[in-house]
Amino acid sequence: MAKKQRPSFDRHHILFEKALWTTRKETMKLRQETMLIPPLDRDVHEALHRDCPIVPAMGYHAIVRTVGTFRAVPGDYLGTMDNLFQSIEQACNHPAVKSIEYDLGGLVIGAIEMQKPFIRDGLVRGRNG
Repeated sequence: MAKKQRPSFDRHHILFEKALWTTRKETMKLRQETMLIPPLDRDVHEALHRDCPIVPAMGYHAIVRTVGTFRAVPGDYLGTMDNLFQSIEQACNHPAVKSIEYDLGGLVIGAIEMQKPFIRDGLVRGRNG
């Protein structure tokens, strides 16, 4: 029997590690957004996980506000990432968000920003789901 070949790409959750991003319904909703799970060339995906840190989970007030304003850009993974950055920045500038949550929002953006070159270079076009 012939060995079944695996596809040459993987779906990458930009918001990783799973254990951090599935503990609350708000973080899980964001993690499961289709436009935040791009199809990446398998080698690029492995390199991303070797070279990029995990994305820390955000505090309660910041994540609720982020989810409330975030909008995906259909068909545009990088544009969706930019919208996520804007939503995080808006959320972290809200008066209810504590200074340490503001700092954490910056770390989240920084960790995701490190993934951008890998996603830009490794995106498998024509794979939307």
